[in-house]
Formats: sequence, C-alpha cells, structure tokens
Amino acid sequence: MDNSEFALSNEKVAASFNTVPLSDTVNAFPMQYFPVVSVDESFLLFTRRLGTTSQFDEDLVISYKDENGKWGKPQSLSDNINSMYNEGTCTISADGRTLIFTSCYGRNGYGSCDLYISVKSGDEWSRPENLGGVVNSSAWDSQPSLSADGRTLYFISNRGGGLGGRDIWYTNKDDRNRWTKPQNMGPVVNTVNDEVSPFIHPNNKTLYYGTNGLPGFGGFDLYYSIDEGQGWSKPKNMGAPINNAEDQVSLFITSSGTKGYYSNEDQKSKRKGLLYEFELAGLHALEYNVAYVQGKITDAETGTPLKAQIELFDINLNQRVSLIDSDSITGEYLMVLTEGSNYALYVNKLGYLFTSNTFSFDAEIALGAKAITKDIALDKIKEGAVTNLRNIFFATDEYELSPDSHAELEKVKRFL
Repeated sequence: MDNSEFALSNEKVAASFNTVPLSDTVNAFPMQYFPVVSVDESFLLFTRRLGTTSQFDEDLVISYKDENGKWGKPQSLSDNINSMYNEGTCTISADGRTLIFTSCYGRNGYGSCDLYISVKSGDEWSRPENLGGVVNSSAWDSQPSLSADGRTLYFISNRGGGLGGRDIWYTNKDDRNRWTKPQNMGPVVNTVNDEVSPFIHPNNKTLYYGTNGLPGFGGFDLYYSIDEGQGWSKPKNMGAPINNAEDQVSLFITSSGTKGYYSNEDQKSKRKGLLYEFELAGLHALEYNVAYVQGKITDAETGTPLKAQIELFDINLNQRVSLIDSDSITGEYLMVLTEGSNYALYVNKLGYLFTSNTFSFDAEIALGAKAITKDIALDKIKEGAVTNLRNIFFATDEYELSPDSHAELEKVKRFL
C-alpha cells in the first residue's frame, strides 16, 4: 500500500484527535520542538532555536504549570547545561534528576553528534559529561529517550550495523552503573529507511517514534509499538490529523496517557516548529496505565535526608523492574508503577537496616491515587535494631512459603 492509498483508507482516524497549538507564551520562539513532560505533568521541557537556519543556538528551556493548569513562560533549564554551543533533543528520568541531551557542535565528542548526561542534586544540575565511547560512536548519535528509572536509553544513530540510514538503538545500565554496548532494535521496529525521535512511555511498554519507512500519510509519520514480553508488536500509525503529508516527529505521551504533545514540522507554515497538544483516547488509549510512588528517605533518629539505593520488584514475576538512588541532598525519590502487578519496594544504605514495603497497583489506584507517597525512615545497624519483613507470603492454612516470598528472602540473604 502506498502513502496515498493509506491516507484514503485511514481518513476516519482523524475524528479521534483535536490538536491545538500551545499558547504563544510557550510557542514564543522562532522554532521549538522535541517536547518532554515530567511524570507528574508539572513541567514541560523542550528545545528552542532562535533562528530558522543556524543550528548553533539551540538551548533547553523549561515551562512550569501554574495552579490553573496553564504553562508559564519558558526559562533556561540551567546555566550549567546551556552554553554557547547547541543543546538539542533531550530526555529526563521519571524522578527528574537524570538528563541526557544531544550536542553536535563545539564540545569534544566522538562523532558529528554525541549524547551527554547531567545529574541533578537538590536544585543544581551538574556540568554535562559525554556518555563515552561505549554509547557514542564516530557516526551521528542523537534524539535520546530514557526509561522511567533511567537505566535503559533509546536513541537514533546512523552507525554501521543497522538496517537503514538512521535506526533506533538501545543501551542498558548494568549493576555497576555502566552503559552496555548499544543494540539495534531490529526489523520489527526499524526499516531500511529512517527512524527518528523514539519515546519510551513511562509504562516501559509503549514505544512511539517517527519513520518514513512504513506506509503512511507522507514524509515522516508517527507510530507506536508495544513490548509484548516476547518482542515488539507490529507498529501502528497514529493517524490523522497528527500525521499528514508533511513530516511529524517528537511525539510525547503523558504518564497518565490522557494527553499527547508533538511539534509540527510543516514546511509551508510561517512558523515552523510549533508545539501542539491533543487529548489521547479511544483508538490509541494506553494499554498499560501507570502511577508513581514517591517520598523521602531519612535517618530515623535525626531526620536527616539520606542518599539510599531503592529497588522496585514485581512480586508476580519475581523480577526487579527499577533501581534508583534517592537525592543526595533532599532524600527524595520517585518511581513509576505499571498496571497489573504487586510490588515490593526495598531501601538499602550501608550502615543501615534494609527496609521493605509492599503494595498493589490495582488496590492503590482503586483509591484514586496516581501518586502514592511512602516516606521511609532508616534505622542504623546497632544492637537491638529490628526490621520487619513485609513480603513473606503463605497460602491460607499452609506453612510452606509462597514463591512470591523469594525476592524478600534473597534480600535478607544479601543483607546478611
């Protein structure tokens, strides 16, 4: 099926969306693109360009939502990040403390465009560092997207070994926090043509991206694919009016799955690169909803905020699904929960007793809570100190442990 036939056969999809440009307060620059919204939907990050030709004046800006739900005037993300060079497409972890962005000019790098990382402690962003030669190559590496816990990174590259010109690649952090050698997403997602702007939803199940290698409305269209456990599903076109005969890139779907954001790349428009939003429902409603657990880690005696390691386990699968550190200054943390499972939350810090919590996504969300708050106070290891094991399970009137207890017992073993 060619693009014209596809467009005609998918006209009815247009009724599913009502796309509107963001206000001139946000669309305040000659160009703005690649929007990113925080998990709690309190701020909007995007790349702004002051000119339509030069690529040396890209900066990352942030807009905060006010009490009336309106986006405020964009401001520079940080003087530590924005520079005389270009700061392009970016991604941020769910807790808002790990930022990865693209820079193509000025900084020392491995190729024509490289990926850089900055970490936030308290209110301060660190000076960006190159992700290194394991991730970056001598080719073009750009358009990053982090998983919610910041441990899987998807990006676009035209390096050798791909299926086409620009493909989607991914890399994972190992247990020593080192990025592994990037892997190609493979032929279900990638095509012999070009893929652009991957976005992995906070549910870690749905991948959105643009490509000109599949039947569509023309140019680059936006698609999505779902991780089915044994592989990624066949990509589906997002439909009109989001997709049209021009190029569409940089789609972002909020964690709640209720809204989408994208940039319009209409070459005929007097203002190329406006940011748009739309309601997401019906045909493209999320198959896996999310919520998030947040709180603060402190010393039980002094109340001092602590940097601690926090692990989230899917009890049903007996599998760790997230691993982060709380903020070294505030002790705050945030982790995303995906629908359909029971979870165990473990907090570890050297010199302290480990602490466990357990909760069900379905039970918590039934109470109407998209944000679950769990503040955790850690006790130092000393004589007489006690911790409770909250994830030891037995069948009714049985003495044998349930398989759901394995994660907790393994934690006790490692602690001892």
